[in-house]
Amino acid sequence: MKKLLYPGFAAACLALAGSPAMAGEVTLRIDHSDLDLTRKADVETLRARAKRAIRQACANESSLSHYTVRDERACEREALAQAERQIDRNHGLALAMADMSSS
Repeated sequence: MKKLLYPGFAAACLALAGSPAMAGEVTLRIDHSDLDLTRKADVETLRARAKRAIRQACANESSLSHYTVRDERACEREALAQAERQIDRNHGLALAMADMSSS
């Protein structure tokens, strides 16, 4: 199978603003250079990596301050929504580029 390389696809970058109560913004870089985003299984692997990284980042943010579990969960929800949008966008771009290269 041909592995396609896309400029800017070396990592998925997610800026986590968290809940309104959380003041900081965190950028996560989730490596997916080993994944083929034209394959559904690899997209799901990226989703799982993002979910793990987000949970850890939101937990770390809340442990450094007075944030509540509710704030931590809000951080996770908002960050996961951002990640889903970005992963879907990258998946669509990967499919489009694969389609163009096969034409």
